[in-house]
Amino acid sequence: MDEGNVIFSSAIHGYCFGVEDFAVIYAERLQIPKAELNAALFGDFYISGGKIKGDAASRGRKTLFSQLILEPLWALHHCGLVANDLPKLIELAGKLGVQIKSRRVLDAFDEAVRTWLPLSQACFRACARAPSARTAFHNKYRMQYLLGNKKEHILSNAIEECLPSGITVVLVVKLIRMEGRKFAICRVFSGKIRTGEELYLVGRKVTHTSTVIRLRRRLLQQGRPLVPPKIAELANMH
Repeated sequence: MDEGNVIFSSAIHGYCFGVEDFAVIYAERLQIPKAELNAALFGDFYISGGKIKGDAASRGRKTLFSQLILEPLWALHHCGLVANDLPKLIELAGKLGVQIKSRRVLDAFDEAVRTWLPLSQACFRACARAPSARTAFHNKYRMQYLLGNKKEHILSNAIEECLPSGITVVLVVKLIRMEGRKFAICRVFSGKIRTGEELYLVGRKVTHTSTVIRLRRRLLQQGRPLVPPKIAELANMH
């Protein structure tokens, strides 16, 4: 968690954060080094006398995560989405250093959380830290997680080489429903994909299958917009 490999997000309201965002927010105010605060924010720690101490649960104390992260978020959610209290929402946002211009409470809530915890900042940071498709599977444990424990998998060389001219290998990360249809969120690990092509469905326990998937439509997500690319390039998310 303190390595920045976990982020929390609301797709509906468009905000996102990692614990390091709150370490930056509170370090100066609490007079605690940012690195020390970052390491403790998601653990069983609390603050007493200006110092971070452990065993919060056994001592009946609020953890740093609850006190410094969840409670301010809950307060904003209550004002904006439960009580519909615009004046109180504006007051709370002001204490967080956010000036709200919207005068409809739902719009004001979204403005507050998006300004305070911008989604673009946390997502860009996570993407920048993610290993590239070209080097990620040099780690044998990642390859085993992807393809199983079989020593020689038919796709392992293609994934390790990660070439645009190689055999097409696409990882399906998640299925979502949109426009009344199911779409697969994918990452291209080898080769390229084009609309109309047919690919075989392969799982961790299966190396050969008769199940064929026809790619009827491709979309590249660029922020909120979905753009139909001509070719799905290597290592991109689609």
